[in-house]
Amino acid sequence: MTKNFPTTRYNSLKVIFSPLVGNIQSASWFENNGFKEAQAHVNFPYPDKTDEKEFSSNALNVRKGNIVFTELNHCFINPEGEKTQYRTALASAFSDLAIWNEKGKPAALYYNNPYSCFNEYVSWALVSLRYFDYAPADEQDKLIASIEKRQVDIRGFKEFRTFNQYLLNIYKKRRNGQTVSDLYPLIVKWFEDHK
Repeated sequence: MTKNFPTTRYNSLKVIFSPLVGNIQSASWFENNGFKEAQAHVNFPYPDKTDEKEFSSNALNVRKGNIVFTELNHCFINPEGEKTQYRTALASAFSDLAIWNEKGKPAALYYNNPYSCFNEYVSWALVSLRYFDYAPADEQDKLIASIEKRQVDIRGFKEFRTFNQYLLNIYKKRRNGQTVSDLYPLIVKWFEDHK
């Protein structure tokens, strides 16, 4: 994340595991006297035995990191999306959340403002980029399809599959040295164009 979001830096990154978190996981970041800390608050990463039948141990090692990655990445993507140059475009793109979130599903219930909705789309799309970078090549498509299915069918992010494929495509074609934060103008424009 520090490589892909070079303007966001922390002196300390902490992951706090607790069963008390349940399904209400979160990220926090703060600054005090020049010291910046990011924290991910997550439930224990309970293994799913059915995954062992579907994926290799190498793929599972990458997948098991999702619980931490999807919280800690908010400490980078949220500040990026809140930059002044994106405010107007994101407010416009997400002015009608019914385009992005299915009524009655977690997306509509918990991500019911432009920034939280946008950031959750990006958070889980970054998992696909992580799979592209680290998962076995022959299992990437299946891993990515499983994320898309969960985000659309279960969580209710109606346009996630389309956005995810777009981001994956531009990430694969990025110039040498280009970061995810460099792609943000294209990412924000995609949401504007699809509202």
